[in-house]
Formats: sequence, structure tokens, C-alpha cells
Amino acid sequence: MQIPAQSRQYSSIKSMSNRIVLASLATLALVVSMTSCTGVSLEEKQNEVPPEKPKITFSTTEGDFVIGVLPKNAPNSVNKFLTWCKGFTTPEGQVVACIYNGLQFYRVMPGKFVQGGDPFNNGTGSDAFKIPFEKTEKKLKRGVVCLANDGEGNNNCIFFILLTDTPQFQGKYTAVGEVLQGLDVIDRMSNVPTRPNEPNTPLRNISIIGVKVSE
Repeated sequence: MQIPAQSRQYSSIKSMSNRIVLASLATLALVVSMTSCTGVSLEEKQNEVPPEKPKITFSTTEGDFVIGVLPKNAPNSVNKFLTWCKGFTTPEGQVVACIYNGLQFYRVMPGKFVQGGDPFNNGTGSDAFKIPFEKTEKKLKRGVVCLANDGEGNNNCIFFILLTDTPQFQGKYTAVGEVLQGLDVIDRMSNVPTRPNEPNTPLRNISIIGVKVSE
């Protein structure tokens, strides 16, 4: 018996639809498989710290920690952060050493974050180190290093290191790096006793002794 043309057309369309569904399911399975094997999403995989990029070692009175930078995540901010860490020459020819040498981590919150890098050690920042805010996609989780900002579209040289996941900060701060070694040092910093009348100000100085950039 001959199948009507309309039925043949319906069968062809149905077969094509089934093939499209199967292809979509196969693609989804591949994505899920890749995520399961790596333990991170594809977005996180793209924003991992590139191992070939510069590493920054901060030596402090509480110990050393190492930051890996995120150039693909925030190229302009990372470049400026590295310049502040390495030192630079002004347009007038003045040689400036690493701006973080001798500064303090002046704000701590146990299990939350530590903050430092302010030339005045009080959180006010300096207009001399303002740079444009750069929105990033890096997940703001434990160990991520972000630049502080003034809420008006400007980052500055002040930075903070997260000790917990902070989805409420996502899109509001520029992530420039991630702690690769010494996260226990950051934990120790956050638990330094604080002043009774200033609960986030350490009772003793947590100072940056030196900074080294390894290319």
C-alpha cells in the first residue's frame, strides 16, 4: 500500500526532529561530563589563573602568600596591579618602588576577608592611584583578590582577599587574582585580635614587608 505524501512528509519531519533532539542531548551530556570531570563550570575553567602568567609573593609579618593574576578576566586592572607591585617610573622620571611595601592590612573580618594596600592605611585611598572600574565574570569565592572601588566607577590600589564565597558582591568588584599558596596566612590575619572600639581594626600591625613578582 502506498503511503500518502502528507504522511511521508510528517514522518520525515518527525525523524529530523528526533535527530535534532538527540544531538542536543549529546551536547548537553558532553558539557555535564566536562563539568563533572573538572569539578568546575566551563565559565570557571576559562577564568582559572593561567599558570604561565606572573605570580606575586607578598611577605608579611604574619607569613607569605602567593597570588596568581587573572589577565584574561581583567586585563587593564591586572596590568595596573602588577605595575603597583613591581614599581614604576613617573612621567617626570621619578622612580617609584612597589607602592605596597610597608603598608598594612588595616581591616579584618574573621572568615570573611582582609583588606590592605591603602597608602594611608585607613581605607580612604589615594586619587593618585584611581583607575576605571572593570567589570569581571570571575566568581567571587574564597581566595579571590579584588580591587576596592569608590562606588562611582573608579577602582584604586586598595585590595581585599575573600575568605568565603560572596555572590552578593558579584559584578560590583574587579577580581584581579587568586591566592595560590598561603591561604592559611590570610585566615590567620583575619583572626588577629581587634580593637574594642574598632572591631575590624587589628590590635597589632599586619604589615607588608616586601613584594616580589615572578615572571
